[in-house]
This record gives sequence, C-alpha cells and structure tokens, in this order.
Amino acid sequence: MAGDPRNTRRWRNIRDRWFQWGEANQTPCARTNCTLGPTPIRYDLRGTRHPAAPHLGHIIEVDRGIDPYDETNLQLEHQRCNTSAGARYGNNKRRKRPQSRRW
Repeated sequence: MAGDPRNTRRWRNIRDRWFQWGEANQTPCARTNCTLGPTPIRYDLRGTRHPAAPHLGHIIEVDRGIDPYDETNLQLEHQRCNTSAGARYGNNKRRKRPQSRRW
C-alpha cells in the first residue's frame, strides 16, 4: 500500500508555491463558513498548529478518487477551518447507517 501522496516533495513544493502566492496577495480563507470569521490567514505562522496558520485544503476530498496534486482542486484556508471540515467529512462517513431491513 502506498503512503500518503501529501507527504512528498512534490506536495511540499506545491504547498509552498501556494503559500507564497497567498502571502503576496493577502488572500483570505476560502471556506464560506470560516470558523474564525473575518480573521485573515497568518502566513507568518507557517508550520505551526495555530488556528489562523495557513493550510492548503482540497475542495473535493482526495479519498473520492481526485488527484491530490490537481491544483484546480486546492484552496487556501485557516488551519482550524481545514481540520474542522475534515472532521465533519470523516464523521459523516462513519455515521450509523440505517439497517437494510427490520430484524
């Protein structure tokens, strides 16, 4: 089984390029329901777990068969927005499904 493609040099290069672009243009969080509200992304906090640190998130989740390196599927987000969206997606995947019939 192959490892996570987001742990490669190719992913780090893409991520760094997006962070440089975002810092130069002062782009805000791309999430419409941003958990931090109007707080700008703090590009000086790269590599930290601060809630306002930059993260590169996927619009459509990678486990749905999307190429993780497809740059048209990426967006800049706060660290908290990206992790909370991932948690919501994961919890919805694992939620209890109705039984197929009554036993």
